[in-house]
Amino acid sequence: MGFTISTDEHLPYFWAAYKVGKFKDIDFIFEQELTQRDFQDALDNFVGRNGLTPITFFADVNGVMRVVGLGLFTIVGRVMNLSHLVFFPWARTEDYVVSFVNFVNTVRKERYEGGGLMMILVYAKEKDSQIYLEACKYGTMRTIGTSYEVHPNQKTKIYESRSVGRE
Repeated sequence: MGFTISTDEHLPYFWAAYKVGKFKDIDFIFEQELTQRDFQDALDNFVGRNGLTPITFFADVNGVMRVVGLGLFTIVGRVMNLSHLVFFPWARTEDYVVSFVNFVNTVRKERYEGGGLMMILVYAKEKDSQIYLEACKYGTMRTIGTSYEVHPNQKTKIYESRSVGRE
């Protein structure tokens, strides 16, 4: 189970996930029928326009590391805000939960150059909360509240990575 900054090498996996509708919740542009080149341009533009850092998630599937998901983050100081998290249909629930938990566990131990440890903050629509609840069970995240303002007319759960210790 692993993760890395996304590269062009991962685009065929993103394209395959787009073709089965996994990108529709990210932005209206992905609701349209795009060519592979148009999809790549739209993804590049979306990431650049929103100042996002794309992270690719991997899982060991029958001894082979496979791409199982994509996370899009904004990073402000020591806080990584999760903007979008997409796990691909060929991934088993266990694959993406363990991959995401390992990511959170690694990030929360990283030192921010300005002092303190890095943290992850998530605003999740209720329908998307299951993976974060699983991360809570592993002890890497916790629920810190609910908002009715982040996503208008939708209950939004707020999660943060748990601290690994106080300074």
